[in-house]
Amino acid sequence: MNELKERRLPTFGTVTERKDRLRKHFGQEEEQKVDVKPTVTNMQQTGNKKSSCLDEIERLKQQREERRARMDEVKRTRSEREKNNLQMGIRADVDF
Repeated sequence: MNELKERRLPTFGTVTERKDRLRKHFGQEEEQKVDVKPTVTNMQQTGNKKSSCLDEIERLKQQREERRARMDEVKRTRSEREKNNLQMGIRADVDF
């Protein structure tokens, strides 16, 4: 930790990450990390996550459309009330 501070390198992370940072600073090669090959269970897990993510996106789209439809309805009723107020000669804000 003190070596990192002396060389003004970031001091966050796990012990292994800090050691790797020092190795990089001194120009030594980083240890080769083992890649995890995708298995059927890994693909199924990511597939489930994607489907739930897509379901969430669809739900958000549906909510957005409903919200927009409600706002359009509010705008229509407001404009109708404004027209009615003008015809009746009422000079007041429609919202109040």
